[in-house]
Amino acid sequence: MSVSFVVRLSLRVKEKIAHEELSVELQQLKDRLCKHSLENANREDHQRDISESYESRMERLELQLKVTLEKSLLQQREHAKALESQVSAYRRQCLELKNTLNARTRALETMRDRLHQEVMGSNPCQAKSPLSCATHNGTLPLDSVTSSSGLGSSLPHQINTGSPPNQAIDSFHELDAIDSSCGMDKSSNCSSSAAAAGPLLILHLKDRVNELERENARLEIDLETMRINVERYRLMLEAKGVKVPESGLLQLGSISTDDMLMNLTAGSLNGSEENSQEMLLQDRYNKVVSHNAKLEVELTMMKSREQSSSRQQDKAHVRIQELEKQIASMSEMCESQRSSIESYREECGRMQDINNQLTRDNESTNEQLREARANLKRQKSHVQTLQLENERLRVPAVTTDGLFYTNCYLPVVVLAEETMLQRQTKIENELRASRMTCERANQEIEELQGILRDTRRRYKESEAARHAQFEEFTQMESSMIRLGDYVSTIKSEYERLTQENRRLTQENRELVMQLQSLLTQNQELVTETWNRAELQHSEKSLLQ
Repeated sequence: MSVSFVVRLSLRVKEKIAHEELSVELQQLKDRLCKHSLENANREDHQRDISESYESRMERLELQLKVTLEKSLLQQREHAKALESQVSAYRRQCLELKNTLNARTRALETMRDRLHQEVMGSNPCQAKSPLSCATHNGTLPLDSVTSSSGLGSSLPHQINTGSPPNQAIDSFHELDAIDSSCGMDKSSNCSSSAAAAGPLLILHLKDRVNELERENARLEIDLETMRINVERYRLMLEAKGVKVPESGLLQLGSISTDDMLMNLTAGSLNGSEENSQEMLLQDRYNKVVSHNAKLEVELTMMKSREQSSSRQQDKAHVRIQELEKQIASMSEMCESQRSSIESYREECGRMQDINNQLTRDNESTNEQLREARANLKRQKSHVQTLQLENERLRVPAVTTDGLFYTNCYLPVVVLAEETMLQRQTKIENELRASRMTCERANQEIEELQGILRDTRRRYKESEAARHAQFEEFTQMESSMIRLGDYVSTIKSEYERLTQENRRLTQENRELVMQLQSLLTQNQELVTETWNRAELQHSEKSLLQ
C-alpha cells in the first residue's frame, strides 16, 4: 500500500517537474516570439525610413537638375537672340555699305562723263568756240574770263569737296555760254592775229603734244587700274547680290588712246585750263580710289564678321540641340528612377502585407500561450493539492527519477537557445550591413549635392566654364548610373532579407507546431494523472 502510494507520489512529482519545464519553455518561446516581432517591426520601420529618405533625395536631385538645365537653356537662348541681333546689325551695315558703294559708283560715272566732256570740249574742231581761239592768240587769257565769270574758283572747289555732279555739269554749261558770248564780240581779232603767230604756235604745239603724250600714257595707266578696280567692285557687288549693268561701269574703257590723243592734240589751245582740271581730277580720282580701297577693306571685315557671327549662331544652335538631347536623356533617367521607386514601393507594400500576416500569426500564438497558461495554472493548482496531500501523509518523495526528464529536456533547450542566438546575431549583422549601406548612400548623396553646388557656382562665375560644366554633368550622369547600380544592389539585399524573413516565418511556424505538440503531450499527461488520481482514490476508498 505504501509502496504504491510512494510510486504514485513520485509520478506526480515527475509530472509536476515536467509541467514546470513546459512552462519555462513556453515562457522562453513567448519571449523569443516577442523579440522576433519587435525586430521585424524595427526592420520594417528602418526600411521605410530608408525608402522615404531615398525618394525625397531623388526628388530634390531631380528638381535641382531641372532648374540648372532650364537656366542653361534660357542663357543659351538669350545668347542666340543676342547673336541674331548682331547679325541683323551686320546686315544693316552691309546694306549701308552697298548703298555707299552704289553712290560712289554713280559719282565715278559722273566724273568719267565730266572727264569725257572736258576732253571732247577741248577740241576746237568740235567745240568751235571763238573764246578758245582768242585765248590761243593771246588776246583774251583764260584767267581773266574765269575771274570775270566767277567760275575759276567754284569749279575746283566743287571737285575737291565732292559736290554733286549735276552742279559741276551746270558750271561747264555756263562756261560754254560765256565762251560763246565772248566769241561773238571778238571774231575779227581771231582772224587778224592768226597769221602773225604761226611759227611760234607750231613750236608751242609740238612741245604741248609731247607733254600731252606723256600725260596720256600716265592717264592710260591710271584708267587701266581704275577699270580693274571697277571690274573688281562690280564682281564683289554681284557676289553680294547687287545687280550692276556693265554699260554703266565699263563705259570708261570705251575711250581709245587714239581718240584721246586726237582730242588732246586738238585741245592744246586750252593748255593751262586743262592742266589745272587734270590735276584736280587726278587728285579727286586718287581720293576716290583710296576711299574705295577703305570701303573694300571694310566690306571684307564686315563679311568676315558676318561669317563669324553665322558660325557662332550655328554653334549655339548645335549647343542648344545637345542640351535638349541631354534634357531628354536626363528625363528618361528620371522616369526610370521613378519606375524603380514605384516598384520599390510595391515591394514595401508586399512586405507590409507579410508583416500584417506575421502580426496575425503572433496574435494567434499569444492566444495559444494564454490557453497554455490557463492550463498550467490549473495543473499548478492540482499539483498544489497533491503536495498538500503529500505533506499530510508525511511520506518522503523520491525525486531521483525526475533527473531523467531534466537531463532529457536540457540539451533540447540549450540547442534551441543556441540556434536562436545564432539567428539573432545573423539578424544583427544584417541590420549593421544595411545601416552601413544606408550611411554610404547618404554620403554619396551628400557628395552629389556638393557636386551640384560646385556646378552652380562655376556656371554663375563665367560662361567660359561651360565645358567644365558639361564634364560635371557627365560625372553626374555616371554617378546616377552608380546610384542605379546601388539601387539594384539594395533590391538584391532587399530580396535576400525577404527570403530570410520567409525562412524565419517558417521557423516560427515550426516552433508553433512544436508548441502545439508539447501542449498535446501536456494534455495527455494531465489526463493520465487525472486517471491515476481517480484510480488511487478508488483504491483508497476500497481499502477504507
